[in-house]
Amino acid sequence: DAAMEELLAFCGHFDTDASRQGHRELLAALARQRLYTWLLLLRIHWNANQDDGLPDPLASGLALEFQALLERHFLKRWTVQDYARKLGYAERTVTRACQACSGTTAKAMIDARVLLEVKRLLAHGHDSIEAISQHLGFGDSSQLARFFRHHCGMTPHAFRISHKSQGVKA
Repeated sequence: DAAMEELLAFCGHFDTDASRQGHRELLAALARQRLYTWLLLLRIHWNANQDDGLPDPLASGLALEFQALLERHFLKRWTVQDYARKLGYAERTVTRACQACSGTTAKAMIDARVLLEVKRLLAHGHDSIEAISQHLGFGDSSQLARFFRHHCGMTPHAFRISHKSQGVKA
């Protein structure tokens, strides 16, 4: 359709710009502007074809940025607001993007990543639960225990024992 042809033609501008000689700062600014324009054209195309089953490209990009930032900073125990601020978006915008792309909230994604790390350390490490709680930014082992029990239905100690008794080795 016409919108897709416009997007494809617009991509040709990137090749032309890449071959230009001149000030790197100006060329970088031009590339950023073209990218923003391209994203807006994608958004227009997506809005015109919302029933095609594809996610909003802007939401997808933001969700990917959030996941990458989460992977780098989950040990700091940031809130959704902290991640949103770092990404330059409102907390609700980040949460909506995560829900649109993964079906879960940004908070649930943070909790899931922290929980994965807790399980990994319990199953494959030898540190005490207190040391794990300190490493992961929990105030003390009781906060870690409440978090873990809420998400897994058992204590960290019980998880460690059950995992070790299954014969899983580090």
